[in-house]
Amino acid sequence: GSHTLPGNSPSRQSPSHGPEELSVSTGSKALASGNHRAGAAVVGNLKAVPRGTSQDLGWPEELLRGAGYRGVVPRGTLFEHFVSCPVEPRRSGSYQFCVVGMDCSGPGPPRYLGWEPTGYFDRWFGSDELEQRLALQRFGRGVGGVHLKEEVSGENVYSKDLISLGRCLRWPDAATAEGSLVHGRRLPDLDKQGRPILTATCQFQPRTSSDLLLPLMHEWQKRCLPDLLQRLKPKAQRLKLLVLEGSGRFARLLQAALPEEVEVTMADDPRNGAARPLGALRNKTHFEVSTDLLSAKEPVLRMPDNSFEVIVMPFIAQRLCDADERRMLMLWREGLRCSSGQLLIAEDMAGMSANPESWRSWKNVLQADWSASVLLDGELNSNKVGDHFLSAGPAEGRRRYLMVDASSFLDKREARCSAPPAL
Repeated sequence: GSHTLPGNSPSRQSPSHGPEELSVSTGSKALASGNHRAGAAVVGNLKAVPRGTSQDLGWPEELLRGAGYRGVVPRGTLFEHFVSCPVEPRRSGSYQFCVVGMDCSGPGPPRYLGWEPTGYFDRWFGSDELEQRLALQRFGRGVGGVHLKEEVSGENVYSKDLISLGRCLRWPDAATAEGSLVHGRRLPDLDKQGRPILTATCQFQPRTSSDLLLPLMHEWQKRCLPDLLQRLKPKAQRLKLLVLEGSGRFARLLQAALPEEVEVTMADDPRNGAARPLGALRNKTHFEVSTDLLSAKEPVLRMPDNSFEVIVMPFIAQRLCDADERRMLMLWREGLRCSSGQLLIAEDMAGMSANPESWRSWKNVLQADWSASVLLDGELNSNKVGDHFLSAGPAEGRRRYLMVDASSFLDKREARCSAPPAL
């Protein structure tokens, strides 16, 4: 089981293999009866939310009040959507989306965030578009005219060879408490704005490297981001964040999720693009990558001191440093030199040093030798990740993260010409 948070309670519904359904209702009696159809509108003045509505729909009461008079789609609703991918045609096909977030900040009806099993095509759906898809889905099942597609689920959803016409990539079986996102309480948590967040205690199984890193980014947003923005506000400057990755997928996610005052820059080693020219061209469709800021061979960040407020180094040990601890520590030191705020580090411990004390010794180098305080040391999900695109290491195993205060770093001028004292 998982912890229960506001808006994360499962709907009282009869399990079914298809999308969970709620019936149209205008009062609390019908909502509390448990006889619902998913995707149907809940009509009425939601400024006074009827008792039981929040629990039945899976949304916090604050969000339901913000939705106004428009119908609300229950959280955890499943629906199919055909995706055409011109960049990678092999990924084109039918995907099953799950409603995990809602945005009521605009003047119109709410928007809904849909996640699909691979994490590649997550997107926002307008209220009208989603209601139309759910209505067509109900009508098709009612008249028996829906073509039953061959299902692809579990670990097979990450095999692009299985995505073809006549197949649909689905979430685990919604009819079982263990597999269902709703009945198994495996939906992601929600922030105050209705956006999904993955915390350290969340039971949602990470699909990609981005999902793995979201607990770290959530802690940083909660602990450090408000102070950084407040510090830059009198200067009318944007907060500059650098992330060392070449796929563009994580950088694009950060730019979309963080406030508009944050400017995200992506840097990658030029050797990676030279080795995979078609892959590098594809990655640029996600986010513009800079190849002149980083050289992992030395290693060095080609930029002045304090060029960025925050630098994120996700799983660089094997991806950029070839599992060389000395190069990894030197790149950490470069990150401290170039950051005026925080350095965020995440690493796969599997495949690195067999010494169980390695992590502690690396922390000692940061704190004792470089005077960089460790603000937070935590564990990431250790389960198998189907699309661990940010790591060259194993898909499962122990993972840890560090949030380091770079403002207290000393000896910045010698960062590129001296080895770590501990080595």
